Amino acid sequence: MSLIKPIERAPLEGDEAIEGIPDTYVHDFWRFALPNLQVNTARGWFAEFLVAKAVGIERPVRIEWDDHDVVWDGIRIEVKSSGRMQMWVQKKPSDLRFTGLSSRSWTADAVDYAPERSYNADLYVFAVQTAETHESYDPLDVNQWRFAVLPVAAVEATGYRSLSWTAAETLAGGDIGFAELRNDIVLKSGRMTAVDPTT
Repeated sequence: MSLIKPIERAPLEGDEAIEGIPDTYVHDFWRFALPNLQVNTARGWFAEFLVAKAVGIERPVRIEWDDHDVVWDGIRIEVKSSGRMQMWVQKKPSDLRFTGLSSRSWTADAVDYAPERSYNADLYVFAVQTAETHESYDPLDVNQWRFAVLPVAAVEATGYRSLSWTAAETLAGGDIGFAELRNDIVLKSGRMTAVDPTT
């Protein structure tokens, strides 16, 4: 069977004109599609972006069909995000929970999903936007995010396909801020020596 493979395209910059519509550019579409980083989908993508920036990837680009979210120095990282404040009417703030810890990964060679669920990363980063009210929610303040990093073995050992924030924090030995995230990823990967942030 002959496969139709997508071509690689350079990431858009935002100032490219959309042909056929005067004075309209790619950033106009981005403003339409992602006007609010509090929306669930955008919040998840933003969490992935934060992890990529934390480890020092200068211009990260999201790959839609990968079975993990960030690759850094050969470490496959799955990012799971949650938050209490949603963009719909709520009876109460949302519980902090992460789902889809294991999945049937897509294999390009077979052009199908793998027959069995698996844990498809080396590390899991659980990310929480901590604002408790809409008024205090600042989507552009990384200090409002907390993280818990777990090796895949710890996630797999739970046997669960979802995990609460409390469980993730406990298994990780506590949560950390954005400034500590890179160092914790380095430590929990077991591949390198941690960098002392005080030196």
